[in-house]
Order: sequence, then structure tokens, then C-alpha cells
Amino acid sequence: MIQNMNIDTALLGCLSNRQRSEDGEEVAGQFICPPDFPAFQGHFPGNPLLPAFVQMAMVRILVQQEVGKVLLPRSTGRVKFAGMVKPDEVVQANVQVKQNETDWSVKFSLTKEDEQVASGEIIFSEKGKVQSAK
Repeated sequence: MIQNMNIDTALLGCLSNRQRSEDGEEVAGQFICPPDFPAFQGHFPGNPLLPAFVQMAMVRILVQQEVGKVLLPRSTGRVKFAGMVKPDEVVQANVQVKQNETDWSVKFSLTKEDEQVASGEIIFSEKGKVQSAK
């Protein structure tokens, strides 16, 4: 049961099919959050939807797995949330990662089937070493 896990650990368990481009600047992965995923518990009872902060955390988790560092969001550019994610839906995350002198610049797109769920830009700063996906 996932209920007692933190969001990062729970998301690592939902991540699969992680791939990266040959140049390492593009990373993709799929997330499938089960009905007992912690964020569904209060958002919303009877009609569970994945909160926007968890969608952004998906991007962070995917990038952390790629760069091997614990990252914190420092700022965002334009971020758009355009769709809803329910339990057991496959969310495809595609990110472009560029390492700058002191941070990582990320452009992302989250989709399910043919529908865009979220997109935008996030700047991440390094916090430490990352917990690896199993």
C-alpha cells in the first residue's frame, strides 16, 4: 500500500519506460499512479484527480533520475495545466534538459493518450544526491 510513502518515493514506484536521447538532452518516461497513490486521498474524495504540484513533481523526478542529483524548483516560466489525470491513467512525460552553470533548465510536456495534460518550463537547482528508481 502506497498511503504512507512520501510523494517522491511514491512517484519513483509509478515511473517506467525511462528513456533518453543519445545526446542526453531529452528524457522520457511514463507514470501510472494507482488509486491508492497518496495525492488522490484528498483531491478529491469520490473523484480523484492528480494535483498540479504532483504533475510538476513528475518532471522533477524524471530529471533527477537522469542527472543523478536531488533538485529543487527555483523558478518557473509559463506553465499550463490543460487536462486531468485520474488513477491508473498513463502519463507520458517528455522533457528537454539543459545544464547551465549553476542549475538545470527544463522544458516539459505531459500527455495522456493524445491529450496534453501540462507543459511549461522549470529551472531546478541542485540540493544533493538522488534516490535511484528500483
